[in-house]
Amino acid sequence: MAIASVTEGISADLLQQHPEGTGVRPNLEHLYLTYTGTIKGFERCLEAGKPLAPLPTGTIVFELFVVVGIGPPA
Repeated sequence: MAIASVTEGISADLLQQHPEGTGVRPNLEHLYLTYTGTIKGFERCLEAGKPLAPLPTGTIVFELFVVVGIGPPA
């Protein structure tokens, strides 16, 4: 496992140390939870043989333009 090889030899105390609300352990936990969820989603797509999300509608595309600050399409 990549995480085990990267954290090998780091003490539990060192994993707990962090400046101003950040740290190795919370970040590793976040990455683990994020990527395991992503992997499960990809597996569901592969099993179904297609993307599970619908194609964006014109309204959604317009809203994305507005939200990201690009402005409405010309």
